[in-house]
Amino acid sequence: MKNIFFVSVMIAMLSAGVSAQQIPLYSQYYVNPFIYNPARTAASDYVNVFALYRKQWTDFRGAPETGLLTIDGSLKNRKIGLGGYVFREVTDVVTNLGANLSYAYSLNFNEKHRLSLGVSAEMQQTRLDFNRIIADDPSEAVLTGNSANSIGFDVTAGINYNFKGLNIGVAVPRLIQTKLTYLNDQEPAFYRLSRHYFSHASYSIALASEKFFIEPNVMFRMAQGGLYQIDAGVMLKYKDIVWINGAYRHDYGASFGAGFRVHEKIGVGYAYDLALNGIKNYTGGSHEVFVSLRLGKRDEKELKKITGQLDAIKSQNDSIIRNTNEISEKVDKQQDAIEDLNKKVEQQRKELDELKKSLNKEIKDVLEKIKQEEEELKKTSPGGGDTKNLDSKGRTLPKELVEEVGDWGSVEFIYGKSEEPYFLIVGSFRSATGAKKAATQLEEKGHKVGVAYNTERKWYYVFLDKPGDFEKGVRELYELRKNSEFKDAWIHIYK
Repeated sequence: MKNIFFVSVMIAMLSAGVSAQQIPLYSQYYVNPFIYNPARTAASDYVNVFALYRKQWTDFRGAPETGLLTIDGSLKNRKIGLGGYVFREVTDVVTNLGANLSYAYSLNFNEKHRLSLGVSAEMQQTRLDFNRIIADDPSEAVLTGNSANSIGFDVTAGINYNFKGLNIGVAVPRLIQTKLTYLNDQEPAFYRLSRHYFSHASYSIALASEKFFIEPNVMFRMAQGGLYQIDAGVMLKYKDIVWINGAYRHDYGASFGAGFRVHEKIGVGYAYDLALNGIKNYTGGSHEVFVSLRLGKRDEKELKKITGQLDAIKSQNDSIIRNTNEISEKVDKQQDAIEDLNKKVEQQRKELDELKKSLNKEIKDVLEKIKQEEEELKKTSPGGGDTKNLDSKGRTLPKELVEEVGDWGSVEFIYGKSEEPYFLIVGSFRSATGAKKAATQLEEKGHKVGVAYNTERKWYYVFLDKPGDFEKGVRELYELRKNSEFKDAWIHIYK
């Protein structure tokens, strides 16, 4: 009974000891964050295989040793990620064997924002091997010849948000907190898988034309009961070829890591943990190495070339669309201006038609009036009468259009000459100089003029050279008086 009681106490101590850290500790989680958060399953464009070995506290006999093998990849344009891993952790007489299957689904809100949700199912076998105990009394067979096994299942849930180079993730392993039970001949013993809380954040900053990158990162771990640990570090990376990392682990010490790519598909890395707390002189440090393999073809240079070409085509298309829109706007404006001009021209045409109709009506009325007066003249004065307003053919004109009637032989033409015994006068002067000056000014404006001298009245007349018959002369007179500067023009008639 004494030995059975001792074993029970030992199991209880192991259970208490591992409750603070039942999840294996990894220092290079920043290389493969999938091992802590299922939402980071298939975070890259490759199928990734990752093998890791960790030896913790090398100077302590029975200190934790961990082996890990993971594989993950994406389906359907990185929306669905599948993965899994197996691990083995040995801590003195306790051996944990585990297997995990993970599923992640990503939502791409746009080219910049990406939200991933993940869940994983895990099976763990915990074995207590008392054959590994070194006893002072070899007769204590209960300590040296017994072992116990227990298998439990649990789940992990996680979420991760990505914005350009920023990643923020939260994961909760051992969500169910499964109870593991060990049976022996006397009485059962058990311990419970403890719920953990992980949160991680990192931000990749491009330097020197995107050849060098600096990535600050922080990891927060907390176990059930409030025990917590914080890692804060920074990684400097050249492209995806070489990287170094340094971190400080709260209440423990520092971690230093480095890695490089042996080949485009193969990478290796190493990390060393140095204790700075009260056990620094006894631990001997911790060592961690990994080898990674990425599968799947992706030519970065060709991808960047294609991306650049697509960007150039997109830029050209955008430029063409902008130019087309600008041209379309200009054409629309010009069409609007043409429509407005056409409306104005149509309005002016209508106004000219109305003016022409009005003018024709007035001329028609004048000619009708002249005809009526001729008829009246024939009736009232068949053999004589006042011939003041008669032309050479005996036709009458309205008195407001007639200046006088004189003898055709009393007219001397200074220059220009009217072939008819009437012409359109636009000015009269006493001196030849004044008449010539006025005629010169009208000629400079483009008018065809002449100057005539009346020897009877001693007047000089400036007239427009408008040859034609009588009716045409009347029309021209009305046009002059209405639509030109010669508002006072009149017809000078001679016999």
